[in-house]
Amino acid sequence: MSRRVLVGLMGLTAFVLAAPALVAQDQGAADPAYLNVKVPATAKLEIQGRLTLATGEMRRFVSPPLPAGKKYTYTVIAVWTGADGKEEKRSEEVQVFPGRTADVDFVTPKKADPTNNPPKKDAPKAADPPKKDTPPPPPPPVDTPKKDAPKKDGAADDKKKEKEDPDRKPDVIYVPTPQKVVDEMLKLANVKKEDVVYDLGCGDARIPVTAAKKFGCKAWGFDIDPDRIKDSNKNVEDNKVGELVTIEKKDIFTLDLSKANVVTLYLLPQLNVRLIPQLEKLKAGSRIVSHDFDMEGVKPDKVEDVEDDRGTKHKIYLWTTPLKKEKE
Repeated sequence: MSRRVLVGLMGLTAFVLAAPALVAQDQGAADPAYLNVKVPATAKLEIQGRLTLATGEMRRFVSPPLPAGKKYTYTVIAVWTGADGKEEKRSEEVQVFPGRTADVDFVTPKKADPTNNPPKKDAPKAADPPKKDTPPPPPPPVDTPKKDAPKKDGAADDKKKEKEDPDRKPDVIYVPTPQKVVDEMLKLANVKKEDVVYDLGCGDARIPVTAAKKFGCKAWGFDIDPDRIKDSNKNVEDNKVGELVTIEKKDIFTLDLSKANVVTLYLLPQLNVRLIPQLEKLKAGSRIVSHDFDMEGVKPDKVEDVEDDRGTKHKIYLWTTPLKKEKE
């Protein structure tokens, strides 16, 4: 798979984050950065302008590997409906560092800084009742609907449109898998000519194309992003493997995987977990390989470290069916 979890760690709920804005420049090894965001359970959460798919009060995210010695900045925006029925919006700039966890809390009220209190005013006269402090109004939310819009009908229309829209946003941000990692993934899966490879979230189809060219096997690539489908079909055409490789625009969480005996992944950990019911239907002896991310609750048969041509280290996980569940 050639795409990565923003991190829709989106229980640990995860979503792979796009590389954040660079603040400082130093060189070093690459590690992911981790971000925990606490929000009201019904809040919509955006990171770097992208709506995440995580739900619940505590949402956890992981970035792609980032060079050590650098610091990065994410813009985090949360929008929710308050107890008074009004929409509330909070935003925060948060710095993250490779190998470390940053926390954002939009739920716990911040304590006032006594050093920033304004000077006290003269006490009111005895005849006058004390004035109540009036909190400033919350900042206006982005894209607030007009008051005269029929909220009930509008909400129903939006829900219907979302259900009917085949081009929903991808669950992860596209990050290509380095070719050396692709080669090692297929090697670890022990791919043969008689195998059928399914790449879930195929990106530019480099995994299906490589499998077809190196092993002569049939391979399918599935993605929900129309741009990635275009890239994939072009890659298949350029490499003249159209007789072996099929690209389909599909939601991977609705796929029947029973025809495959090799499945490749480059998803977030929570998305791997979400696939377990489908992966359990694979025939015995099928192999599942994942770039960088494990599958919580399932013990891998092997874990290998790979260094790409740029010196960045990656992990590859292998599972075989039937899956070996870890004891709690």
